[in-house]
Amino acid sequence: LEFLEGLIGGASLRGAPPRRPVLRVAEAQPRAPDFTAAALRGEAEKFETDKQASREAERNAARLKRQAELKAMLQAHVDEALWRNLMDHAEAAAARGEFEIQLLQFPCELCSDGGRMIDVHEGGWETTLRGEAAEIYARWRKELQPAGFRIDARLVGWDLDGVMAEAGLFLQWGAPD
Repeated sequence: LEFLEGLIGGASLRGAPPRRPVLRVAEAQPRAPDFTAAALRGEAEKFETDKQASREAERNAARLKRQAELKAMLQAHVDEALWRNLMDHAEAAAARGEFEIQLLQFPCELCSDGGRMIDVHEGGWETTLRGEAAEIYARWRKELQPAGFRIDARLVGWDLDGVMAEAGLFLQWGAPD
């Protein structure tokens, strides 16, 4: 039976728990001379250091990507096709019984104050807008405000640390609050 059990990896044919193979003294591998607690601590510390370096590299890459995106958003413009598309969405939302739509979602960093005035609902928040957000606000003021539309800005997203990350511009046509 021991021979058959050996063929199936040491599992018992008698219903007993599997037996662990017995290492003969001659088969045991000697430990390296540098096998010490200090050596193992060093390996663990190296692992942690490498993990931290990897996280830092990921954060830097994300920061650089975000900076490139912000630069592109600052240089973007609201053309006629985009404006018409936004107005079409507003009409479709009204047909569904809605009283507002989000015109634009943008990073808080796009505001000159990082979105602080939007966060605390402070008057004059529109003066902090830059890029597309500022162009949409200006277009609203010129074309839609005289027609009775309102515009609002509020936070719509936070990062993993709970810090405000995204703001939105909302076009409103419902009854005033």
